[in-house]
Amino acid sequence: MSGRKKRKLEDENRQFKNNWEDDYFFLQVKNNAVCLVCRETITAKTYNIRRHYEKHTELSVLSGGERKAKLHLLKANLKSQQNVFQKQNQQSNDIVSTSLKISQIIAKKMKPFSDGEYIKECLIAAAEDISPEKVHIYKQISLSHQTVARRVDDISNEISLNLNEHTKQFVYYSLALDETTDIKDTSQLAIFIRGVDNKLKVTEELLDLVSLKDTTTGKDIKDAVLKCAEDRQLDLKKLIGITTDGAPSMIGKIIGAVTLICKHIESLGQNTSFLDLFICHCFLHIENLCAQSLNMSHVMSVVINIINKIKNNSLKHRQFQEYLRELESEYCDLIYYAKIRWLSRGKCLLRFWNLREEIRIFMNENGEDVPQLYDEKWLLDLCFLIDITTKLNELNQNLQGENKLITNCYQDIKTFIAKLKYFQNQLKSNNATHFPHLNDFEMENKPISEYSHNIKDLLEEFEKRFAYLEKFEQMFNIFNCPFNIDVNSAPGYLQLELIDLQSNSEMKLRFEDINIVDFYGKYIQEDKFPNLKKLAMCIVAANGTTYL
Repeated sequence: MSGRKKRKLEDENRQFKNNWEDDYFFLQVKNNAVCLVCRETITAKTYNIRRHYEKHTELSVLSGGERKAKLHLLKANLKSQQNVFQKQNQQSNDIVSTSLKISQIIAKKMKPFSDGEYIKECLIAAAEDISPEKVHIYKQISLSHQTVARRVDDISNEISLNLNEHTKQFVYYSLALDETTDIKDTSQLAIFIRGVDNKLKVTEELLDLVSLKDTTTGKDIKDAVLKCAEDRQLDLKKLIGITTDGAPSMIGKIIGAVTLICKHIESLGQNTSFLDLFICHCFLHIENLCAQSLNMSHVMSVVINIINKIKNNSLKHRQFQEYLRELESEYCDLIYYAKIRWLSRGKCLLRFWNLREEIRIFMNENGEDVPQLYDEKWLLDLCFLIDITTKLNELNQNLQGENKLITNCYQDIKTFIAKLKYFQNQLKSNNATHFPHLNDFEMENKPISEYSHNIKDLLEEFEKRFAYLEKFEQMFNIFNCPFNIDVNSAPGYLQLELIDLQSNSEMKLRFEDINIVDFYGKYIQEDKFPNLKKLAMCIVAANGTTYL
C-alpha cells in the first residue's frame, strides 16, 4: 500500500452538472458548486450535492412556480452580492491607479513629493462642486509624501523590469553617454540605450544614471558603462554604436572611454567593423559648436548687457514692464539668454529686435545712452544674426525628436550645408531674399555682401566637424534608397542581395507605400537578405544624439 499513488481531487475531473441548478439550488461559481441558500461550497459530486440539499427542508415543499420564483430570487441575491464586491474591488483598484498616475506626473515634472497632499486638496475641492456624491472616493486617494515616494519607486522598478525584458529581445543596440556635474558637484553619467529586435521595433530609454563620486577619467566612465551592462545583462557583442558628448575623457584616442570600451569588446572576440561605423559625437552638440563660430560678439555682448541692466534691477524691471503695458505692447517683457540653452539665443535676439524702440526710449529716460541702437550698421548686424540664428535653431529642432533615425539627422545636416552654400552665393550678390530681417531693414547702400564671409566661416565649421560622417554616407544611401543605388558601387557582400531586391517590382511598390523602418522590419526577411537586414538593424539601432 505504501507504493500506491495518492489520488488527488483535481485528477477526478469532476464537473458541474446543469441539472443541479433546478434540482438542488446549486450554481457554478468559479468552477465551484455553491449552494444558493447558504453560500456553502460543496465538492462537485451528485451524492454530496443531494445530501446538502436535503438539509434545507424548506426547499422540498416548494413546487412549480414557487420553486422557480425562489430560485430566481436566490440567484439575483447572489449576483447582487457579487456585484457589490466587484464594485468595491474595482473602486479600490481605481483609487490605487489614480495615486500611481499622479505620483508619476509629480516625478516627471520633478516636483516635491509633498505636493501630493496639495493635489489631493485640489481634487477634493473640484469634486465638491462637480460631483459631491463622489467626494468620499477622492478622500480615499493616498498622496502623502511617503506614499508618493513609494509609488515612484514602484513605477521605477516596473519600468526597469520592462526594459530588462525588452533588452533580452535586442538583436543590436547602441549607447549614448552624457556626463555632467549637478549642483552638488557630483558627476552624473547618463546612459541611454536604443535597441531593435528582429522586427526592427525600436526601444529608446534611459538605461541608468550613475554617480561618479571621484574622478571622471575614461577608465572611470568605461567601468561604469561595463558595470551597468553587466547589471542589465546586456550582451556587449550586440553593441554597434556609442554616441558621446565629445569630451576628451570620452573620445580620447588612447585612454578615452569609447576607446577602452572598444578594446574590451574586441577582447571578447567581437568583429568591430560595425561598431567603428557608429561611433558618433552628438549631432546637436556639434551643431551648437558650429554656431559659435559666427563670431558676432559685438552684437551679443551689447544685447545681453542691456537685457541684464533692465532685468537685474528690480525697480527698472518693474518700470519697464509697466512702460510696455502703457504702450499696449504685444510683448510683456524681455527674454534672458542662457548659454546652456541653445535655442534661447534666437528667442532672445528676436524679442530684443521687436522691442528695440521701446528699449531705446526707456534707456534714454533713465539717463543711459545706448549708441548701438542708433547705429545702422550695428542694427544691420543684429538683423543678420537674428536670421542666421533662426535657421540654426530650425536645424537644431529638426535634429531632435524621439526615435529619430541617424540617417534622417545626416540628411538634415547635408541639406543645411547645401543651404549655407546657396546663402553664401546669394549674399555675395547683395541678395538677402532668405534673410527677412536683413532684407527688410531700411538703409542706404547696405553692405550685405560682407555677411557672405560669416556664412563661409560657418560653412567651413560644419564641413570640418561633420566630415567624419562621410564614411557612413554609402551605407546610409543603401538603407534609404536600396532600389536606386548603383549595385557596382555597393560593398561586395550586399551586391547580390541588392540585385534580388531591385528585380522584385512588388517589393519596390511596398517600399514606396510604407515607412522605411516598417519595410525593413516586415518585408526584408533574414533568410533571403541577411546582410541587408543586418545593415538595417544596425542603422535603426544607432543613436545620433545624447539629448534624449
